[in-house]
Amino acid sequence: MGLITNAAHCKYKGPEICAKKAAQYLASILPPDSKLLMIGYQPAFAYHISKLFKNFRVTDLNSSNIGQIKDGVLIESFEANCEATNWSQAIFVTGTSIVNNTIDEIVSSSQGKKLIFYGVTIAAAAYKFGFTRLCFESL
Repeated sequence: MGLITNAAHCKYKGPEICAKKAAQYLASILPPDSKLLMIGYQPAFAYHISKLFKNFRVTDLNSSNIGQIKDGVLIESFEANCEATNWSQAIFVTGTSIVNNTIDEIVSSSQGKKLIFYGVTIAAAAYKFGFTRLCFESL
């Protein structure tokens, strides 16, 4: 049918290249002083985005990441999603949110804010529901 493209994980240097492109894309659509929330820690994405946005927060479900400072960014608990969403002007979300049952809360609490998903896991849902999705190096 060809309705959904870029739905297979990238390989090798793909995640790093995609992260750079995603950070550049976000910088092209958001003012540099924007309050940007990333839900779902992914190292390359967090690194590149943190270099372009000073008002940047990251939340994650993985308890081994929570409370850690990675590349100068504190990884907060997913329990902060509601407060962090209220704080933010734009939200950059892992597509895995559709699998780990957090997407409904994220979408409903993001009303009026720029909501952008990343990754292949959200490909079909992004198509179906009209979500913006970044995945520059996927196959």
